[in-house]
Amino acid sequence: MREANFLRYANNVVARMEENVSLFPDCEPPLSVLKGTLHRLSRAMAEAQFRDMRCVAIKNQLLRIHKEQLYRLSLYIAQVAQGDPWIILSAGFATNKPYATIGAAPKPHNLRVQVQMQRPGCVRCRVDVWKKATGCRFEYRKVGDVLWNILFTTKSSCEISGLQSLEQHEFRVAYTSSNPTITYSSVVSCYVV
Repeated sequence: MREANFLRYANNVVARMEENVSLFPDCEPPLSVLKGTLHRLSRAMAEAQFRDMRCVAIKNQLLRIHKEQLYRLSLYIAQVAQGDPWIILSAGFATNKPYATIGAAPKPHNLRVQVQMQRPGCVRCRVDVWKKATGCRFEYRKVGDVLWNILFTTKSSCEISGLQSLEQHEFRVAYTSSNPTITYSSVVSCYVV
């Protein structure tokens, strides 16, 4: 988190804690300590903008101290909240998004196989991007073979080499995700140079 964003986040935490002080009677560190450090940090950040090395060192020290204080406060809030997102939000902290499972990956569209004329036995495969994919599973085989060769990649394109020249090959692709179901694209056939 950038320093300016951290300062806004910290200000929000202190403001929410002041508004809901009755929910957190024995907060650790105390709210007065948090406010004091935050005030000194705000001043130090303003002074450090002029690149005075002494001011930058003071700002960095106060930033480290305030981060430690917010971390200790977050442990206290977690203990009080017992997982209740309303209490966590009342303290000004952000809650984690609940884990959402994705269904089966969709059928990949627009599989393109480009023969590399300068490199015998080599093709370049690409498919449209699906943002939720962790990668792609490209498969290929010579026409007539039963088994597919598999190539995993984290990108939506790959280069396949070592193919037999002047032979027809088949290619297909599937997106990989947290769901183990495999949905293949349509098969694309082409002759390899």
